[in-house]
Amino acid sequence: MAKRNEHSLEEIKALIIHAAEEIVIQDGFSAIKARKVASAIGYTVGSLYMVFTSLSDLVMQLNVRTWDALAAHLSQPDVKDQPVFLESLARDYLQFAHQNFNRWSYALKYVVPTQSEETLQAEYQAKIEYLFLPVAAHLRTLRPDLSEEVVQRAARALWCSIQGTCLLLLNEQTQPADLNEIEQTLDLLVSHFLRGWLVSAQS
Repeated sequence: MAKRNEHSLEEIKALIIHAAEEIVIQDGFSAIKARKVASAIGYTVGSLYMVFTSLSDLVMQLNVRTWDALAAHLSQPDVKDQPVFLESLARDYLQFAHQNFNRWSYALKYVVPTQSEETLQAEYQAKIEYLFLPVAAHLRTLRPDLSEEVVQRAARALWCSIQGTCLLLLNEQTQPADLNEIEQTLDLLVSHFLRGWLVSAQS
């Protein structure tokens, strides 16, 4: 590793984010402390605040990276050619949540931004909104007669139900056999939702 004075601010920022992610993966977000993160890369706490406005700024950026990783993990087949698209999406979501429990579970929590972090908050919200897109696209294909407002509301309802089911039933000790049961629960949730969606009338 280069000496401390040989790192640019961008390199220090990358080191801090990587160290913070490793701490979260190993010990959870409660272990994120400015001194612990700085110590992990051989820097002082002051160095952390040279590149992040606050500890919540760092946490927000870690959460943005988690949403990016989740979006990359989710399967993206053509919604028109995949009759079990939403079931596959829900199972992919569960797999990511299980494999990245500490990062994922904390990313679901809302972080109140400071005024200087409002731009990052907008980016954070955009990452979450992006995850609704494939769900809405699939629902729109099944019911093109319904308004966009209804489609978006339904997509949010289903996606939040999938997230809530995973959060309720998943924990750090979940074993593969338990994952099968959760998958079956998600399949049931999605299938019943779609059954109602196909017969629903526009409100």
